[in-house]
Amino acid sequence: MWGLSIANRSDVVPENGRPDEGATVTWSSPGAGNGSVTFFGNGTRFEGTAQFPGEGPVGYRGRLAN
Repeated sequence: MWGLSIANRSDVVPENGRPDEGATVTWSSPGAGNGSVTFFGNGTRFEGTAQFPGEGPVGYRGRLAN
C-alpha cells in the first residue's frame, strides 16, 4: 500500500501559483520507502528527506529555476 499526505492551512499547490510557505507533502510505501518535502520562500525553494528500504535517510533541497 502506498500512502500520501498533503498538509497545510490552505491549498498546497494553487491552480495558478506556487505552494504556500510551510506546505508539506509526505509519502510512504513498504517497498519504496518514505519521504517528505516542505516548501519555503513563497514556493521558491524546498527541503526534504527520503529513505529507501535498507538505506539511511538522505536530505535534499532545491530552488526554483528561472
